[in-house]
Amino acid sequence: MRKLSTALGGAVLSGALVFGAAPAQAAPEPDARQIPQDVIERLPAPLRAAAESPGSIGWDDKGPYIVWGNMACRIHLFVPEEWGWAWGTGPCWF
Repeated sequence: MRKLSTALGGAVLSGALVFGAAPAQAAPEPDARQIPQDVIERLPAPLRAAAESPGSIGWDDKGPYIVWGNMACRIHLFVPEEWGWAWGTGPCWF
């Protein structure tokens, strides 16, 4: 009985050491500069089309933005008051 306890204790201990020594595999962190797909899906159709075309998206201190056409203005995805700029209102057109 004592041999069985010793063997069982050794197996448990060695398993714990192996388990404790194995590196933990964490889930990969999402790219902080990637615009979530659910955000793109909630945009109006013209902004969604611009968001899906490469080269017209950027990132600054306000978050992701779309450059609408050849305007110098940035329409930020997380600043809804700027969304109207795509339809002719705001400083982009003046």
